[in-house]
Amino acid sequence: MPGTSTSSAKIQGTLCEFWFDENDIFHMAALDKFITLEELNSDYELVKAYLNGRVVPVVYDATKLHPIERKIRLRLEEILIENFSALGVVSKSKIGLVVARIFFSLSNNSVPKQIFNKKSQAVKWILSRMAA
Repeated sequence: MPGTSTSSAKIQGTLCEFWFDENDIFHMAALDKFITLEELNSDYELVKAYLNGRVVPVVYDATKLHPIERKIRLRLEEILIENFSALGVVSKSKIGLVVARIFFSLSNNSVPKQIFNKKSQAVKWILSRMAA
């Protein structure tokens, strides 16, 4: 159960899977498909219900992320501002890193965000932010 400092079962959405780890860090992992606005909004409803009004830090695995259209990027930015206190992105693929860098460069919000090569680095960064 979220917020209990024990890991939770993974929830499968249309575009990603998500879960809380044992440190109460929210994780999302992109699935290998192109994002549509309808599917994004559908997955967002799942995430919103799962978070139950909490604003949390997130580690996002962009390894399987595809390029995104402007309207998708703008919607993702709204979702980021409403739900997440920090964003650590990790990707094992070049395209995932490129998409993340483009998103970050066009992002106008104050949510702290950083790109990492390893998931463990992103978790460490999030933990340091949670301790501050």
